[in-house]
Amino acid sequence: MTSEGDKTMVASWTPENTDVDTTTFASDSTTGKAISNLFDAASDPEVAYLSRSDWTGTFPKHYDESSGEINT
Repeated sequence: MTSEGDKTMVASWTPENTDVDTTTFASDSTTGKAISNLFDAASDPEVAYLSRSDWTGTFPKHYDESSGEINT
């Protein structure tokens, strides 16, 4: 973004039920295996993510011409 934005366009919402149920969905009811987040690595600091605040620095780079070859 190139500007601060308009704070009057922002809202927040808090649900009436703020209790978190960590028991019901802690494990698969069929297999009994623990349920966990498969995307913990998505916040890997070694990975550069495209950012709206830095298009130039985070845009993926094109390193070579396409060969047109299909890998199978």
